[in-house]
Amino acid sequence: MQEYILAPGGLFLNDSDLVRSVNDRLYPVIYLTRLADQLARTPQVARLKRVSVLGLLDGMVDLNASASKFEHSVGVYWLTVILTRLKELREFRDLLTAASFAHDLASPPFTHTTEPVMREVLGLDHEEALSLPYYRSSEFAEVIAQHGLDYEEVIEIAQGRHDNRLVGEALVGPLDLDTLDGTCRYSLMWQPAQLGLPYDPKFIVFYYEPRAGRWLIPDQEDELEIPPQHLHRFISCRRDVFARIHGSRIAAPESLIGRALYFAAMKSELDEGFFRLTDEQAVEHLRRCNRRSKWLIDQAALGERFDDAVGMDFPTPTPELAAVLAQPLGTQLLADQVASEVGLPLAAVTIQAGRSKQVKDLSGIPVLTEDGSPARLPKPDQSWYVRAFIAQRYQPWATEVSDVIYRRLGI
Repeated sequence: MQEYILAPGGLFLNDSDLVRSVNDRLYPVIYLTRLADQLARTPQVARLKRVSVLGLLDGMVDLNASASKFEHSVGVYWLTVILTRLKELREFRDLLTAASFAHDLASPPFTHTTEPVMREVLGLDHEEALSLPYYRSSEFAEVIAQHGLDYEEVIEIAQGRHDNRLVGEALVGPLDLDTLDGTCRYSLMWQPAQLGLPYDPKFIVFYYEPRAGRWLIPDQEDELEIPPQHLHRFISCRRDVFARIHGSRIAAPESLIGRALYFAAMKSELDEGFFRLTDEQAVEHLRRCNRRSKWLIDQAALGERFDDAVGMDFPTPTPELAAVLAQPLGTQLLADQVASEVGLPLAAVTIQAGRSKQVKDLSGIPVLTEDGSPARLPKPDQSWYVRAFIAQRYQPWATEVSDVIYRRLGI
């Protein structure tokens, strides 16, 4: 018997266009339109059920179950439904629905951990990979065409590009529904939803207003709270989440996976098809690769920890660090150099470095004060980090490893 869905009030959804409802840890019920349901059932989107947002296999670290890219994509879709209740965006609802499922469609296994290797092998990141022939001729693209939508326009929105500025800034950029949903889902790894959410993404989206072709947030008290307070909760949550992610508990096993991927790429053992695998399939593939990759992925899968060698944060990167980060595999090449100089096996040293994601710049979104004049949220200070780890059996060389890293990075 087909489920009968009654559309929530105020979102301008037609009862006849709703196919089913799904439970969600954040919202907590999401209603799928016919288009959303058909996209969610394609093999390309279904793969995302087995790709974690964290970049690790569930069980590699002692955390609550990580959200999948599928769960996240459905959540972003629901935020676009809320956003397109506005008359200025209602005509773009189907396009934003498709873009919400497209924005992570080409995410590789282990997501951001794999991105540097993906860029080295394919010359593309996961958003640019949507232009590959595989995705253009996929079942996902066929559903888009069946609904009279332009695949190119969907890609533009997923990449934050569109002639209509309001649409272009919806998923990425100042508005960033992607980050609003994703950060809150990250937090569930430490705090179950039953204990309350650190902030409510949909509440923030309800307060966005388009004025003169720009997004604004009214700063006015009501029976709930001043909207910017929710934004500050979001900013605080993001700072806490990525402080944990950049910590050794998660960064160490992530660095092992990144190193395993690097050695496989250098041996030409990763082709385009690898980046369309699930996390579990990628683990099995790496176990069939060279001995270094196999050893590293086995260490990560078994929960074996490398020890800390370096843990530093910088308000600005040194020229040497900037030069390393300018290369897709710069940190891997640095790890090679450090291990060789100290006289250790190349697989014994792993390094992570980059710009911290702890802060989110929302200064591009004006907040309307009580007298109607725009004020901007403060622009946050950026920071950069370096983390290095060493295999436990080589712990006596940790100080030497750190000294070499400091010297090579001009610290």
